[in-house]
Formats: sequence, structure tokens, C-alpha cells
Amino acid sequence: MGFERKIDPSAELAARIEHIEAKRFVQHSRAKGYLDKFEELLTTKKPKFYLVTGVSGSGKSELAEQFIRNHPVDMHGTPDAAILPAIHATMPEKGSLSEFGEEILDAMMHESTSSTTAMEKMRMARKLTKSLNVKVVFLDEIQHLSPTRRINVVARHLSLGGPINREQVRNGLKRYLKECGASVIALGIPEGLGIIHHEPQLRRHFKTLTLPAWQADEEGRSLLHKLETDFGLAKGAHIAHHETLSREVFDMAEGVLAHVVEILQDAAIVAVKTGTEQITREIIRSLGWVKHSDACRIAAAQAGISPTLVGIDRRKKRGMRA
Repeated sequence: MGFERKIDPSAELAARIEHIEAKRFVQHSRAKGYLDKFEELLTTKKPKFYLVTGVSGSGKSELAEQFIRNHPVDMHGTPDAAILPAIHATMPEKGSLSEFGEEILDAMMHESTSSTTAMEKMRMARKLTKSLNVKVVFLDEIQHLSPTRRINVVARHLSLGGPINREQVRNGLKRYLKECGASVIALGIPEGLGIIHHEPQLRRHFKTLTLPAWQADEEGRSLLHKLETDFGLAKGAHIAHHETLSREVFDMAEGVLAHVVEILQDAAIVAVKTGTEQITREIIRSLGWVKHSDACRIAAAQAGISPTLVGIDRRKKRGMRA
């Protein structure tokens, strides 16, 4: 006797939506080129230093996360092979040398006691980075150390660190770069260029790599094609073959990678739910997407707050879901 296999349509739809909404690393050509460059740091004899810069949402942190996924902890390491190939730490927003040391130690899964001084934490961080044979250190949010960083009213009330604290961390960073024995990749928004520019010792060593805004050129349309294909729509990719629609998507997202992905995810879900199985202009325009640069000013105006008071720069552009 045979049994007919029953498929629950709602379960299948939920699974497809879950796949579309899943966080994904977008392997575009520029990202691949940078990852290949970082790969060389695992075998180079002399440490190298890079600053990867781009607006928020351009994929900087994702590069670090993907590299570390590609090179997990080696539990059977030898003196000639990295035990912990790469680590990912974040520069402290408060400009604290102690917190900087803790961030690096945490990235190496090492805890310090509350009585450990800032100098001791940094010494431990330098020593442990060498002893674990770490080859690549990613330092995120490098703009937190910028000597020209503007601190708005809210930030001042939160005591996010003054010039003296930031100078201490910058000096700690310079010594760490000199003695840790690893290549260092700093990640940050364009404001982070300030710390490199104002420190001759850093400016001499760091090479800048950029993640520019996306547009409807050949590379941008290739990105759209990859995303649409990955979503698994029955009728396949559509946007990439239409230049005007591609430009419309990048304009909505204001060239920010994270927002391009969000727009296409929203549109793909609508395409699946409605049975359209293709991202069309009608679906894109039905999303009600509001550019972040517009939405923030609108929200501030509705709340009766000056945009500059909360740190909204009228010249900067972003994108967001409505």
C-alpha cells in the first residue's frame, strides 16, 4: 500500500521566508578581493596594516566575521601554525585604555580580574596575541579614537571619553601594533580616517581600503543578480536585467549595501506571498520604503527636536525600512 506525502503549504511558505530573511554574507567582487588580500596576512613574515572604511551598513564588520568563519580556532595548533588565526575586537566608545585591553583579551577568550590595571591588561593583550600566534587582528569602530570626533549633547551627558582618554588609547594602540606581532585591520566609518591622518606613526603604516556606495553599474547589477538568485524565486532574477529598476533600488537604498539587501528581502517576501515569484517594479514601489536621511529628519521634526541636537547630519545619507 502506498502513502501520499502531504506537504503543508504554510510550512513551506514559512521555510522560504526564513531562507530569504536569513543573515547572509554578500560575496561581491570587492569583498572577495579584500578577503583574498587578508588571506595573505596569514603567511606574511612582516605584519601589515589596513584601514577598511565605508558608511555604516557597507559590510565592514561582515568582512571580519566572514574571515574568522573561514579560519576558526585550531585546537591542534603547533608552534609553526596559528592556534587562533584571527580575532575581532571593538574599540571602546568611552575611550578607555582598560576597556581596550579587555576587548582584545575577550576576543582571545581570556578574562581579566577587576583588580587588573589598564597597563597590565594591555601587556597581557600584547603577550597573549603573540603566544597564541594570532596572525590577523580586526579592530572595529576605529572612529571612536578620532581626535576630531564630534561629540553631540547626548554623548557628552553619557561621558563617552575626552581627549586625554582617547590619547591614552591611541598610544596603547600604537604600542600594541608595534609589539603584538600580528597584522591589524582597522574598520570604521569615514570619520575614522581622522585618527590615521592625525597620527604620523599610523599614517605611515596604514593603507586605506574603501567600500564605496553602490550604484547601477556592472558590479552593482551583478550584486542584485546574486541576491535575487539566492532567494530562490521560481521565475529567477529580474531587476539586474533592467537598468532603470536597478537605479531605482540603489537610489532607495542610497547606495548602502545593508539597505539594498533589506529592500530585496522585503520585495522577495512579497513576491513569494503573492505568488508573483519575481521582484517587479510594482512590488518595489509598494514597499513604502523611506530613505533614512529623510526619515530621521521627519521623525526629529515631528518630535520637535533639532536634527543636529541628536547628531543627525543633514549631508549624510542612509536607508531604512519604513
